[in-house]
Amino acid sequence: MIEIKHPEYHAHYNPETTTIVIVGILELKGATEYNPLQSLLLEVAEQKPSLVTLDVQNVEFMNSSGISTLLRFGIKIRDLGVSRLKILGSNQHSWQTKSLKNLQRFVQNADIDIK
Repeated sequence: MIEIKHPEYHAHYNPETTTIVIVGILELKGATEYNPLQSLLLEVAEQKPSLVTLDVQNVEFMNSSGISTLLRFGIKIRDLGVSRLKILGSNQHSWQTKSLKNLQRFVQNADIDIK
């Protein structure tokens, strides 16, 4: 299991289920502060599993730098052409409804499930 513990968020990857779970508030300052998360996401993409599930249901807020981080991950998955991407979101957090649907414009094969 790959894991990131930050005062404002927690992220981990379970290779058995090929699921990345992110929890908390991602209001970091700029792309540099997102480097650990970006590294985790890209490391998973490079493993080329047939399906990657990204669970952000418990991310209360994500700023534009965080959304850009997710977008780069989605584009990497798309460009590698091996993995399908499933994103689990929650309509409890207003940022997810719009931002995750916009992500699908760049990653057409992403399956976005917002409950």
